[in-house]
Amino acid sequence: MLGTPEGRAWAVLVIAFVAFCVLAITIPLSIRWYVIYATEVQETTLERPIDGAVYIKEPQGTDFIRITQRHEHVPEGAAIATDEHLRAFLRLFEGSTLTLYNDTQVVLERVRSPRFAASSRANEIRIRVERGRVAIGVGSPLERSLDMGVKTSHADIALGEGNFSVVVDETETQLTVRPIRPGEATIIANGEIRRFTSGRCRIAAGMPIEGPLPPEQNLVVNGDFSAMLDRGWENPEQQRQKESDPLGEAQIVPLEGKTVLAFQRRGAETHGETSITQHIDKDVRDFSSLKLTCEVRVSYQSLAGGGYESTEFPVMIELRYRDPVGNGRSRYWGFYYLDPGTGPEWRTMVNGLKVIEGEWYLFETRNLMQSMGDIRPAHIDGLRIYASGWDWDSAITNISLLVQE
Repeated sequence: MLGTPEGRAWAVLVIAFVAFCVLAITIPLSIRWYVIYATEVQETTLERPIDGAVYIKEPQGTDFIRITQRHEHVPEGAAIATDEHLRAFLRLFEGSTLTLYNDTQVVLERVRSPRFAASSRANEIRIRVERGRVAIGVGSPLERSLDMGVKTSHADIALGEGNFSVVVDETETQLTVRPIRPGEATIIANGEIRRFTSGRCRIAAGMPIEGPLPPEQNLVVNGDFSAMLDRGWENPEQQRQKESDPLGEAQIVPLEGKTVLAFQRRGAETHGETSITQHIDKDVRDFSSLKLTCEVRVSYQSLAGGGYESTEFPVMIELRYRDPVGNGRSRYWGFYYLDPGTGPEWRTMVNGLKVIEGEWYLFETRNLMQSMGDIRPAHIDGLRIYASGWDWDSAITNISLLVQE
């Protein structure tokens, strides 16, 4: 049949029809596949190095570059590192945050969103933590769900909405679902899959996932200010140097989805102080771990740094305790964003932690039982939260004093 003109004509028609059908099916399917699966790379913002400088290595770079200012264009594939004195705060394109503590290095392996709004796929973020400690705040999905993953040398971790802490060293990875805003973490390691919604777990090479580890006990009552101040806390105390100056305010208010204790004072010309105190009265000698955690935000301060004497911060925490030989002591942490002044009258900064103006900072101490040595706490007397200086606008919430046997 193909030997005749009519046969060859029919063959051409059949082939053309088959080709038409194939193209009619494959082209729309290919377009649909592209619309659904095509992605575009997003950039991450280094809001600002907290303590001076942060080091960034571009994806194709060979050396780390020192960054001292806000950097809006940290690309996918970049490595970010801090040294033993520095911290950094990064904001991902969809609102999640990374706080890098000292001596930490991470790689932004994949930071992408679907190219087209019609796609139903999730935003995708993959972070590799190579060493150190990272606090991760996974935001609430708004227009699109989020696929957030963290990779270490010991495990692959999927994170849902919530706050988490990841600590990595040569021997193990520790994951904590933080009580500030607990979420769910799924861990894949050593052929095992585990899910955690609270507490800590430990992953070491070749070993089963350990956890949840013994729970941490919070010695602070009403640290999230979900109840009135009279639950756990004493009434605010006010001090002012000059009678004509305004008193400061301390009140529980809603702020960006949180319930916080807000400190405010405006129009002052001299020193003032506003504080709340909680009496704890707890013997902690039998505990192996003691950590202070909270969320802090400083929106305004009129005095630079912590004032001349490094004692006037817009938010301060005083831990009152007795050491192992019975001496009464205090340990202070002050938060600020304005750099200290210079000159002989300015005392060297002590007890100060620099934060980003107007941004929430997830604060967590090291284990005070280890880091404070011979003057470590043996008995906790109480905790005082206060604002000090001239004018301030600050907030604090989710205060925890966590002990573990």
